[in-house]
Amino acid sequence: MDRAGVVFRVWGCRGSASTSHADTHRYGGETTCFEIISGQGERLMVDCGSGLRQFGLSLEYSGTPQLKRPQINVLLTHHHLDHIMGLGLFAPLLNESAEVVFWSEDAEASRASIDRLFSPPIWPVKLTQNKLIAFRSLAAHDNAISGFMVRPFQLRHPGGAVGYEIRIDNRKIVIATDHETGDAVLDAGVHAASTEADLLVFDAPYSEEEYANRLGWGHSPRSAALAIATKAKARRLLLTHHDPGATDSALDHIASQLGAAPLETMLARDGLLIRL
Repeated sequence: MDRAGVVFRVWGCRGSASTSHADTHRYGGETTCFEIISGQGERLMVDCGSGLRQFGLSLEYSGTPQLKRPQINVLLTHHHLDHIMGLGLFAPLLNESAEVVFWSEDAEASRASIDRLFSPPIWPVKLTQNKLIAFRSLAAHDNAISGFMVRPFQLRHPGGAVGYEIRIDNRKIVIATDHETGDAVLDAGVHAASTEADLLVFDAPYSEEEYANRLGWGHSPRSAALAIATKAKARRLLLTHHDPGATDSALDHIASQLGAAPLETMLARDGLLIRL
């Protein structure tokens, strides 16, 4: 991969559940998983949805154990199933070819949530017993992780969630999935983090009409995402967390309406690469 600049890659952008149908193959059906690569080749992952499996298979060191294992750093936004479901088949852990460090607001809560899902009788092995896994808590302010500066901020979502302001190589990427606008204090925090972001990744699966029937679900209408991005003077907006029922043709129709947006706006799709 060209290391001339920062690269953002989408490995999964569906919300709630993965999907695999002929009418969703262009935008993809994997759940949330993002990768950020610095100009120096350092890597930072965000969330472990079903897209994590394909990411793991893409790594050149995923097939065999390493004498000196690389470290993969993963930011967790929250512990809902669609954001951690890819862990069980993550090749670097299965093949003991990398160390994986999970970063979150509360390391013990992350450990407990992953342990609850990935252990018998739900999963055949207890994933957290893998000696290559570590859990670390983030401070409320800036955290240095392999050259990335990471600051968490609170999101409005059932059970709680955090977004991330990530800075690397004079670029700023902001992850705001999953967030439902409408809380003035939390919206102000999202706005502050997103100010002049080179890329704002925002959870916005609904039209205004659809959102009216989904109040309290923890997700936003596209109009709210555009309003925050515009007010924050973000340079680019990537809409993610697509409804599992949204077909390629439905998403094409949404994408066709984004040309009138006041800033560059696009829909996420599995495999999308954005160079910053």
